[in-house]
Amino acid sequence: MTDRMTQCAFLVDHIFRTDQSGNVLTMGGKFPYTTWEPYIKKFGRVHVIARGQAVNGDELLSVSSGPDVSFTLLPAKRGAARITERFSRKRLVSDALAKATHVVARLPSELGLDACAICEKWNIPYQIELVACPWDALRNHGTLAARLYAPVLAHRTKTAVAKAPSVRYVTEKFLQSRYPSRGKNFVASNVALPQHRLPSRPSEPATILKFGTIGALHTDLKGVGTALHALSIVRKNLNNLPFIYEVVGEGDPSRFKELADTLGLAEQVRFVGVKRAGEEIFRWLDQVDIYLQPSFQEGLPRATIEAMSRGCRCIGSTAGGIPELLAANRLHAPGDHAALARRIEDCIASSAESAAQESSHNRTVSERYEWASLYPLRMASLDYLLSGQ
Repeated sequence: MTDRMTQCAFLVDHIFRTDQSGNVLTMGGKFPYTTWEPYIKKFGRVHVIARGQAVNGDELLSVSSGPDVSFTLLPAKRGAARITERFSRKRLVSDALAKATHVVARLPSELGLDACAICEKWNIPYQIELVACPWDALRNHGTLAARLYAPVLAHRTKTAVAKAPSVRYVTEKFLQSRYPSRGKNFVASNVALPQHRLPSRPSEPATILKFGTIGALHTDLKGVGTALHALSIVRKNLNNLPFIYEVVGEGDPSRFKELADTLGLAEQVRFVGVKRAGEEIFRWLDQVDIYLQPSFQEGLPRATIEAMSRGCRCIGSTAGGIPELLAANRLHAPGDHAALARRIEDCIASSAESAAQESSHNRTVSERYEWASLYPLRMASLDYLLSGQ
């Protein structure tokens, strides 16, 4: 430990927004100011090194900036553009870490990997928070450049995790199996549900079923196309079953709208844009009968946990940590729309009693991800980092 005031640097490739008043904001509730409270409590101050761009007027955002949190925001580059900025980026990261006494690197991210290498060189105590699999993310991204870079980033991440003094995983098994660490391991999801009374689910089946998915539409990673193909099959097999499928999330839905039209689902599918994290999302989930998470890549999906907490019945792919949340009869292989269709049909065929039991079970599972349960686990990992190990 140096004689400098304790300060934790937090590095992540998230793209924050900035407004004319100097506020730093975050899309979709990913990094609200409350995110920094555990770090502030342990280290006094937090310096976030990430990416940023000006606010687009129609975005729904949460405030991330506040007391004892400062930001260094690099240009909002995506994909291959992040590779070409490597040398200039490392200089900026080095300058930012010069004042840090401890470092948290959230991976996968280029900024986080830079920080790990610098911490090794300068002997700064650091911890990795591993929240997703870069191999799955890039192999299923949709561009040739991403697919070619997937093995490189996966190898770099695996090497960094193996060498790190400590790692906090968001999954219980999946990420540990792909990216093992020789250091101290902690398990704590980065999801933190509020503790509150939940509304009762209707006992009678809905006359018009409502399916839902939460996910960004920039890429195919959330499997919206898989869901559309599956629902097309279900509609044919179940005699034009009346249903609505709503997708919440940022990004241009044009290509998915075209697919829905091609599949004859234009009247059933709605892209409703971004909803505010918290109560607005919860109110929407309370109207969803069956939540779909047919992703190609996940860590431990916040949206699925939130849906479970509202008593939704859920179906998901076997990507990432989803099998740690859902039973085998609610899982399908990523991209297998025929299997997803069968799972949906099985779920629809469940009796009212079985559906109620499944809803209750999902709520019980979600209690593991309430703030009161996770906070001590997160603080234990930060205690370890603060000890300088």
